[in-house]
Amino acid sequence: MLTLTTDERLALLLSVLGEDASTAAFKSMNPTKATYVQRLLQELKLDPPSHDEIEYVVQDFNNYFAFALETLGPQIREETEALANEDEPDIVAKAQAAKKVKPKSFAPIEVSDNIVNDLNKLDAYQIATALEHDHPKTIALVLRQLETPLAAAVLENISQEETRSDTVVFLSQESTISEQIVKQVLRSSFDKANSIKSRENKVDQAKVLAELMRSLPKDMRKTLIERLTEENPELIEQVRSKLYVFDDLLRLDDRDVQKILGEVETDILIVALQKADPMLSKKLLGNLSKRARQTIEEEMEYKSGVAQEEIDEARQKLVDVIGKLDESGDITLN
Repeated sequence: MLTLTTDERLALLLSVLGEDASTAAFKSMNPTKATYVQRLLQELKLDPPSHDEIEYVVQDFNNYFAFALETLGPQIREETEALANEDEPDIVAKAQAAKKVKPKSFAPIEVSDNIVNDLNKLDAYQIATALEHDHPKTIALVLRQLETPLAAAVLENISQEETRSDTVVFLSQESTISEQIVKQVLRSSFDKANSIKSRENKVDQAKVLAELMRSLPKDMRKTLIERLTEENPELIEQVRSKLYVFDDLLRLDDRDVQKILGEVETDILIVALQKADPMLSKKLLGNLSKRARQTIEEEMEYKSGVAQEEIDEARQKLVDVIGKLDESGDITLN
C-alpha cells in the first residue's frame, strides 16, 4: 500500500488538477508551507508520479467528494484531512466555512410608549417572519410605519411572491383603517416579531456543491454528477443551475462561442446582452457576422427597458446551453 505524507498527496493532487487549483491552494498556505509544496511540484515535473500514485491520490480526492454527497446536508464540515489538512484548496475551505456559520441572534427590544419607534428597531427578518402568514392588507399596514429601507427589506424577506405582490397593491391604496386598530395591529406585530430570538443561517447546499465541482477536472465532475443524478435528482438539477454561470462565456474560445450562439435564438441573445459586461458583449457580438451583429445591436436599443427578471431568464437559457455542450464534450471551458 502506498504511504505518502499529507504534503506529498497535496502536491500530487495539485499536479493533477492543474495550475488554477495550485494557485488557489498556495494563496491559502503560509509562505513556508507553500514554498515546500511548490518544491515538491517541481520535483514531480522532473520525476513524474507513477500511475499507481496518481490513482491513489485521485481516489483519495474522489472519496472526499463521495463523502460530501452523502453528508452534504448535516455534515459537510466533517474531516477532510486526508486531502490537505489545514492547507486545502480555497474551494474546500469555503464549503467548510459555509457550514460553520452561526445563527444570528436578536436582542429583545425594550417596549416603549412609541410603537412605531419600537418596530423600526427590529430586524427585517423578525418582522417578515411575524407577518409571513398575515393578510397582505395587514402587512401593508405595518410596512407603512417602517422606514423605507427596512420596509423594503421586510418585503424582500416575505417568501410568497403572491403575498408580496398583493402587499404592494395595498400599499398603493389609501388606508381607511382607524388609528386605534392600526395601533393594535402594530402592537401585535411587534410582540410577535420581538419574540423571534434568532435566525438560522441556511446554507445553499446546491451552491456549495457546485463550487466544489467547478474545481474538478471534467471527467471527475462527470462521474460525480452521474452518481448524484441517481441518488438525488432534485439536488443535481439545482447544482446544474449553479455549476455554470453567464460569465463562463469569457472562458470559451471563439469556436466554442460560435457553437453556443448556434444553439441560442436571436431574441434570447438580445435580452441576455442587456446590461452585460462590455467585454462579454464584445466577445459574443464579435463572433457574429457583420449583418447579424448590426441587427442585434439595433434590436438591443429597442429593448433597453426590459426587466431584470427577463434578462436573468434569458441569461439562464444561455447558461443551460453552456452546461449541455460542456457535459457532452462539444465545448471546453478553459
